[in-house]
Amino acid sequence: MSYDIMMLAHGEPNAAENWDRLKAVAPKHLPAPRLVENIPGLFAAHLACARQSTTPWFFLVDADNWIGDTFDFAVPFAPAPDEFAIWGATNAFNHLYYGHGGIKLLSVALFENSETQRDAENGLDFFLSFAPRNRFVDVKASEHRFNTSPYGTWACVFRECVKLGVAATGGSLKRRAIARYRLRHWVNANPEARFAEWCRLGAEDGVRYARKFRRDEAELRRINDFRWLRAAFAQRQPAIAQGSPSTSS
Repeated sequence: MSYDIMMLAHGEPNAAENWDRLKAVAPKHLPAPRLVENIPGLFAAHLACARQSTTPWFFLVDADNWIGDTFDFAVPFAPAPDEFAIWGATNAFNHLYYGHGGIKLLSVALFENSETQRDAENGLDFFLSFAPRNRFVDVKASEHRFNTSPYGTWACVFRECVKLGVAATGGSLKRRAIARYRLRHWVNANPEARFAEWCRLGAEDGVRYARKFRRDEAELRRINDFRWLRAAFAQRQPAIAQGSPSTSS
């Protein structure tokens, strides 16, 4: 079955080139991709995509995602209404390969559930909070090119490392081990990469925040409030603007 493809953009510096890339590589037998832009709020933005979908499931591509040459938007399984699927993405910064930043297949029915918004707003991980099941598709579909600005780099890494920091302290032994492995790669990321210092700071800030608030759900949920993230970055910026983080490399 063919599914709609949505790109969700929030002013990413590389959104235009990634949108052009998506239009160029999307299979011609699928509906033409659609661009959904500048809708405030995580849930509201995803709800807008769901409402525009003409198919019962839709692909969600974040605007900082570069589609791989061989990814054909094929779905090698029958998706269920109560799950979301995520394809593997290579991280442009530290080359980790997992679901972070990856292309997702979402059920429109999930967003029609009256409890979805409440669950999404009360959870640390946006998708895991309201989808009863999730599926990782071990296909390298894209590259997550998030490090295109100081704020974008810091915010993306900060959010991910808060989640990993919480995961590293609870759950199964395997879950904790995976989270700690990924955290090590974030904290010790490639110092030559673009905006490397902002990545390092985002990782360190995320780990510190997770340790401080790991039992405070209200504080943890702040990482999904992008107005709060902007304010937190603005407070962080003056203290580190004296020579270390480069805004031009």
